[in-house]
Amino acid sequence: MTIRIILFLFIAATGLALNSCSEDENQNELQPDTMELDARTGEDLAQGQDVLEDVEAEVDRMLETRGSGQNCATVTVVPDDGSFPRIVTIDYGPDGCTGPHGRLRKGQIVVEVSDTLRKAGSTRTVTLVDFSIDGAAIEGSKTLTNLSTDDRPSFGREASFRIDFPDGSNANWTTNQTYSIIEGSDTPTRLDDVIQVEGSFNGTNREGGTFAANVTEPLTKRKWCRFVERGVVDIDRNGRQFTIDFGNGACDRFATILLPNGRERTISLRPWWL
Repeated sequence: MTIRIILFLFIAATGLALNSCSEDENQNELQPDTMELDARTGEDLAQGQDVLEDVEAEVDRMLETRGSGQNCATVTVVPDDGSFPRIVTIDYGPDGCTGPHGRLRKGQIVVEVSDTLRKAGSTRTVTLVDFSIDGAAIEGSKTLTNLSTDDRPSFGREASFRIDFPDGSNANWTTNQTYSIIEGSDTPTRLDDVIQVEGSFNGTNREGGTFAANVTEPLTKRKWCRFVERGVVDIDRNGRQFTIDFGNGACDRFATILLPNGRERTISLRPWWL
């Protein structure tokens, strides 16, 4: 057998092997279990961000209204003389009550405020005590630090949560973010604000798999809308990369997972267990 023939056979065999590997990788990417794990990881990350924004908005609302008009939540401020630092306790009770967007909240949100949040350098730390939203138990805390400049109000936001879902599974979620108010900061109320979020995430999904993520297009949300309305997050799940696209600005409950091969999967930003 000549050297030329041997070389030809070697190249042909190598090409077949590479093509086979490529097909195997594509087939693996299309496996229902693989796509389902991607979807669940995306849902768990989205639920963590949803909890963070919900608690943020609820604290803003309660500090602004002192709980007036609520069916069951009581707000206690110590000291209640307008001075700082102060501790604000928002108590929904063990039975809870249904608030904005029809969400059932139970337990307590404890807020430690160093100064008015509009003052540069001030901090607001929130701790959840026996707290749940829509039947999912949530423990953890978050801290907001005023980093504002003359151009735009912005805050550093660090948070760490554990979400125990009603089916017995759980997810852990940690983030370090920059939270900016791009509209509405010139009015006394925070309820008309439009926010943008950038930053990174780490955690474990409800299957016990780890993930890391980065915001590549800022997450945008109007305070009156329950859901993140725009933005893109790149996720790495155990070395597998995919993307969540939160939409084009519409206030809806859907986001799209984009796989490397171009396939898409729609996920809901509403609690998946309801």
